[in-house]
Amino acid sequence: MLVSIPANPVPDDAVSGTIKTVDGAELRFARWPAPAGRKGTVCVFTGRGEMIEKYFETVRDLRDRGFAVAMIDWRGQGHSSRRLRDPRKGHVRNFSDYEIDVETFIRQVVLPDCPPPYFALAHSMGGAVMLRLAHAGRRWFDRMVLSAPMIDLPGRTTAFPTRALLRIMRFSGQGGRYVPGGSDALTGTESFINNPFTSDPVQARAMDKEDIRNLREWHRQSYRRAKRAGFDILCLYGAHGFGVIQHFLSPRINQRTDEYGGSLKNRARLFAELVADARDEVGDTCAIAVRLSLDEMAGPDGFTNAELRELVAMHAELPDLWDFAHGTWEACSGTSRFKPEGAQEDLIRASKSFDLAQQQPSVDWSKALRHLPEQDIIKAVDGPHGIFADAMPVPTGGAIRSSFRGPLRSDREW
Repeated sequence: MLVSIPANPVPDDAVSGTIKTVDGAELRFARWPAPAGRKGTVCVFTGRGEMIEKYFETVRDLRDRGFAVAMIDWRGQGHSSRRLRDPRKGHVRNFSDYEIDVETFIRQVVLPDCPPPYFALAHSMGGAVMLRLAHAGRRWFDRMVLSAPMIDLPGRTTAFPTRALLRIMRFSGQGGRYVPGGSDALTGTESFINNPFTSDPVQARAMDKEDIRNLREWHRQSYRRAKRAGFDILCLYGAHGFGVIQHFLSPRINQRTDEYGGSLKNRARLFAELVADARDEVGDTCAIAVRLSLDEMAGPDGFTNAELRELVAMHAELPDLWDFAHGTWEACSGTSRFKPEGAQEDLIRASKSFDLAQQQPSVDWSKALRHLPEQDIIKAVDGPHGIFADAMPVPTGGAIRSSFRGPLRSDREW
């Protein structure tokens, strides 16, 4: 059976039951038929410790889009059977046991009762299982979408102590015990208030000087790695309402009283230091770009277009390339599920009014971008004023203007 509560009801037309694998595991399954005009079946595979009920909202969304949906609880999870006496331990002898679960599910539920074509939507551990099946040549699905698949990189030495400990425990007859530090205590059962999962009093704090020094050093390390890897361009991101650069630039967020707060010059200090550090590390081996919001879209208390213009004038020679976005992530990247029709019209109109093209020097882009294969970009620059031009000379471009100190790499072509 499926568990339904008022805040998370079972989607309509559910069919659920139990299937049995060849090695004796009992798996709970659930499926939902496709509405009219069916598009096929999406098989949803959950992550470690999850269950069918967690994905009821996903089931409704997929059915609204014309898909049938089918799911299982992995052995050791949800309402499927356990291998050990303690039902809170989701033990498997081998990771390949999950592949048996999938094959049983496909043969006993999906193929007999669900319309093709078949698609897999898998999260975390479910994604790892799907990758193993694909690598083994099991081609039940036309397409697979993997969300944060639980994979490891070969040769990682950091995992060796953990693996060694687990092997020792298993060979000494303790493979069924909780991992060191684990217990049968349930998490998340405390009241909402004072529960560290829901009400941590320290969600964020102002960075102290040591934090800033560490941040700059981490950036320096990333610059050196990028240089060794042979990248042609580095991008420092400070747009769309997130990231430390925009947080320091915004007077709405930055309430510091030291040399990193207050005036625009102070609030831009970390930005200037990060770009200068990048130049020190990479020299002229690759270009440095910065991406900033044209306006924070937070009213007069936010990082406004007027301050952006002042910032560009103040530090015009620091980066090689200024890349401008607009507003917050929610404003320019909201999904159709939550945004009304034409939701970005005001955003586009505002973007046109914040055109910086008139302030930037003319650039010979045929030289500055000669390493790029997209020559139609070159045709698009210096077009009609406006970042989002109504009339674009080529499909991929518009009135694209920026400042660029020089060519990236003259010694090779892409």
